[in-house]
Amino acid sequence: MSEMKVRHKIFALVLGLTLLHSNEVAAQPAVLFASFADSPSPLLGPDSVIILFSEPMKPSISIRWSANVDPSKITYEWSEIPVFLTCKSDYFPANATVELTLNPVAGAPENFRSMSGSELKTGTKLTVSTGS
Repeated sequence: MSEMKVRHKIFALVLGLTLLHSNEVAAQPAVLFASFADSPSPLLGPDSVIILFSEPMKPSISIRWSANVDPSKITYEWSEIPVFLTCKSDYFPANATVELTLNPVAGAPENFRSMSGSELKTGTKLTVSTGS
């Protein structure tokens, strides 16, 4: 699935959730969606893991990757309104399951937090499947 298609699906999901819960404020942020977006060509850029949070987050990174991923080869990019985190790499393993643990250490200063300071649940686990 192309990154653009993933972004469109995410936008539709966010819009629906925003309309459904426009008067509710979460006590703790959550991950709504995570997906792998493979680049159709190395010339068009690296593959990505895209994470959607339930509310704008302070731009920090606290991810433990599974052993089949080299975290030193990943770059991170927050969206303008920081609800999307894109994790880009040319080195994601092909046809594999990649596991991410967000906020692996409770209370760490680099943990994911909402703009209001609420911390994402410690040990939030995500699994994505990569393309070929």
